[in-house]
Amino acid sequence: MSYPVGPGYYQVESAYADLLKRAGLIDAMSVFENPAIEPWRSIKERENCVLDLEDTRLHIKRNKKGFSGVEDEVAGIRHLQKAGIATVPLAGYGKLNDGRGFVITEHLNGFEDCERLLERVTTFEQLLLPTAQLAGKLHAAKLHHRDLYIGHFWANVDANPIALRLIDAARVKPLPRWFARRWIVKDVAQFVFSLQKFKIDPQEIDRWLVEYAKHNDHPVTDLFKRAVFAKVRWITKHDEKLRRANPTRNVAIDR
Repeated sequence: MSYPVGPGYYQVESAYADLLKRAGLIDAMSVFENPAIEPWRSIKERENCVLDLEDTRLHIKRNKKGFSGVEDEVAGIRHLQKAGIATVPLAGYGKLNDGRGFVITEHLNGFEDCERLLERVTTFEQLLLPTAQLAGKLHAAKLHHRDLYIGHFWANVDANPIALRLIDAARVKPLPRWFARRWIVKDVAQFVFSLQKFKIDPQEIDRWLVEYAKHNDHPVTDLFKRAVFAKVRWITKHDEKLRRANPTRNVAIDR
């Protein structure tokens, strides 16, 4: 459904219409002006915010003036849903007449960021099979994520088997007809790179790659592995440069 009220446009998923009305998000402008919305990260192009309600939390991403891209997450979520890959619950999205877009999703209640799980109580061995299977399924569906870091996998470790959700879908796109392998290598390398700080045994990385290969039609050859680890080295250097230039860019929500 769409609300015709206010400037710009506002598209709401029917299951969330009542919740968003109760939250005071009645039109596109209210997504930028509701005083209960709390930004927890603000970078040059966008803000990440939360709106805490009595029984749930809403996550809101909104562009700043002169920038776009947040609304691309809707297309990414749709791609994942079509492929049968569980992701964040989409609640609403839209754009103001001045071009600032936004997307609203519900918190993944019962799930937690896999990066934080590894920092606290979970071993990579517990996450190895489900993350490899999901990554394989993603590429088998001819999609690529382009930000396939461990922190973009959210897990419910109390479920049996462990349930996963893949978040941050703004850059999810169909694999191009040409150079698909290059993008697959990049996704896998991003995942391996994001595990470096946890000092994961190289044998477990090899096991992950073997399991990943079972769930897509792209073989994990020695040539593929060399390409992945070469890309990991490149990402490491690039990440160090970005962190020096903007040390607060990758800040995480603290609650």
